[in-house]
Amino acid sequence: MQSFQRSLRVAFPLSLAGMLGACVSPTMPLQTQDLNEFEGEAVNVRQETLPTFVASTPGNAAFGLVGALVSFSEGNELVAKNHISDPAGQIGQSVSQRLMTEYGAVSGQTMVADDYDRDPEDIVAWAEENEMTGLLVDVESTGWGFRNPPFSFSTYQVMYSGLVRVYDLESGSVIAQHHCNLATPGETGYDDLVDDQAAGIKSRLADLADLCANEVFDQALQTASLE
Repeated sequence: MQSFQRSLRVAFPLSLAGMLGACVSPTMPLQTQDLNEFEGEAVNVRQETLPTFVASTPGNAAFGLVGALVSFSEGNELVAKNHISDPAGQIGQSVSQRLMTEYGAVSGQTMVADDYDRDPEDIVAWAEENEMTGLLVDVESTGWGFRNPPFSFSTYQVMYSGLVRVYDLESGSVIAQHHCNLATPGETGYDDLVDDQAAGIKSRLADLADLCANEVFDQALQTASLE
């Protein structure tokens, strides 16, 4: 399992930026010295609007901008037809569950929201409007899809990029942040991904969501980050 997780830790800043348009934000470790203050606080989860799923194949890639547009169209069709879930939901629930388990927070609300301003006063106003208090785990999927790994035209890797912010809803400030940029090994054939209602895509996105949630907690929400 550990070797599989290590193989999943494939950073792909160039391909992700070029194909999925992601903008990588720096990790910000937990901005508090007193973890006891989380005890009894509600932890809410919000996932943002889903980005375009990019289904890149050698045939699409050969036609430049037109091919890219076809990749977007085919990707969105795959998502709609096969009911492929945004990994943001799984990531948000995993992070919130660990905040409850390890820091004593309690369950709050879960919702999907459209784009919004992230100024502290806007966050506070949004929380008041939705009757939220405590913490907000906000997950924004910034890119997802599949493509051929370098030097391969017959195998594919599934990719995911997501930005996770943890807000203090009283002040509207970000107290922790991490941006995941992940890809599976490129050992999978196209049919293996899309057959059986895209079961291959779904299972690999679930693996990447688990890995992202672990990254968030290990790199941004651990007590060790305060030392």
